[in-house]
Amino acid sequence: LLTMLTTGTLFYSCETTELDLLDSPNTLSPEQGSVDLFLNAMELSFAGFAETVTEASAEVTRIKHMFGPTYQTAYGPGFFNGYWSIYSSFLADSRAMVPLAEGQELFIHSGIAKVLEAYIMVTLVDNFGDVPYTEALDANILNPNVDSGADIYAAMYTLIDEAISDFNKVSVGAPANDLFYGGDTSKWIKFANSLKLKMYLTTGLVNSGSTAGINSLIAGGNLISSEADDMEFPWATNIVSPDSRHPKYGNNYDNASSSGDYMSTYFMFNMVVQKNITDPRARYYFYRQSDTNTSDVNEQSCITKPKPGHYAITDPYCNIQHPGDSDGYWGRDHGNSDGIPPDGFLKTTFGLYPIGGQYDADQAAPVAQTLGGLGAGISPVILTSYVHFMRAAAALELGTTDDARVQLEAGIRASMAKVTGFLSGVSRDGFDATEAADIEIYVTKVLTDALTGYDGASPAGKLEIVIKEYYLALFGNGMEAFNNYRRTGYPSDLQPTILPSPGSFIRSFFYPSSFVDVNSVVSQKADVTTRVFWDTNSDPLN
Repeated sequence: LLTMLTTGTLFYSCETTELDLLDSPNTLSPEQGSVDLFLNAMELSFAGFAETVTEASAEVTRIKHMFGPTYQTAYGPGFFNGYWSIYSSFLADSRAMVPLAEGQELFIHSGIAKVLEAYIMVTLVDNFGDVPYTEALDANILNPNVDSGADIYAAMYTLIDEAISDFNKVSVGAPANDLFYGGDTSKWIKFANSLKLKMYLTTGLVNSGSTAGINSLIAGGNLISSEADDMEFPWATNIVSPDSRHPKYGNNYDNASSSGDYMSTYFMFNMVVQKNITDPRARYYFYRQSDTNTSDVNEQSCITKPKPGHYAITDPYCNIQHPGDSDGYWGRDHGNSDGIPPDGFLKTTFGLYPIGGQYDADQAAPVAQTLGGLGAGISPVILTSYVHFMRAAAALELGTTDDARVQLEAGIRASMAKVTGFLSGVSRDGFDATEAADIEIYVTKVLTDALTGYDGASPAGKLEIVIKEYYLALFGNGMEAFNNYRRTGYPSDLQPTILPSPGSFIRSFFYPSSFVDVNSVVSQKADVTTRVFWDTNSDPLN
């Protein structure tokens, strides 16, 4: 299946179609295509898209390291060409497949296509603002114009409702191989409703119907609510022909000379220092290849440089310090664009969750291709914990019917269970013996700590705690952190960039060069300060 994604080739079935003798089998029309194979190719395209779009958004929000050094120069238009390929892959296939599926009364297939298309278009709007939709993929329009982000959102609510209607119809057959939910329409409906929840919350600053919409979803009780409902793509362990592993596993565990990615100093600081307790998820998120901080400036240049003057005293810098547990959490500060030193098998890399890497049991050894979960990770799209955190935020921001504290606690516990139970066959070497007690300590601290707990916080403080805990659960999904930060300004303590004047924070990304360079009716944005339609937050962002 992954070969189809890699090659971008559509496979068609001739088994049930009689061809005229004059028809070339190499030029079969879409009407002669296999709906199942269309769906497989589309789901794989969606998985690639979900993994691709998390990269820049995770970096600008400090979940991962951003090289920068400024926001204007961090990501050129060419960086986003991979995002745009979803038009020629998934969306083109959807246009061809949905009429076939509906004509054959394969309504599960058409429903899946519609709800995944809705997620894709919403995500494109969240990244870029106004993008093509109504004119996209029209063979008679060579230069499609953009639709307003607000109009696309409105169309996606309708498309989601159509998908739910399809899921409720009697279908002639189920997909032969639904890679997400195995053709279970009840789970697809929960994902569809949870996507609407996400959209209502995201647009809460501009949508007067968000509160009523979320209350209706709460009353309906048909949202993602258990790990079995989680919307995620499961990667596997095959290495070649095709490589079915999580893409970040290959990038960080295969390289003969270096693990590929840098972890964010700020994010690791939050996990092992800021609360004065170690987050039980830290050993799952991060794998330390060294258990000591270097004293060699050639390996890490920041160790001889003072903390920048524009950093607050509470801002982490260079190496985080927490007696007994933080040595070896070796990452990079936000916007550090220095060259790459010989730290490839010393710096911290991804751990067991979510990429299927190695659990950190103080091995302090370099990564290798045969470690941990062998790449059988996930790309998280909307998880149970996300839904709880969204409901908590909606209660505080929009006055919905939920109890924000109840949803906050449920979100933390759901995230802890997801992460600590992930790939349970991978050895923890006994380090998980105290996890249950550690989770209780963590939950109690977040809710009741006399200085920093939720119970004693102001209304704004309560919202920041909810968004911060949501943020810490989002390892593997940067899009929700990017949306939350633009909408709320939280977390408000994000580590500054190394440069004292990095320019204004990115409110939307540049259009891909593969779009503007060949489209005569669309111009590139002047800078990255153009806001998407729902971003009316006046707070200056860091």
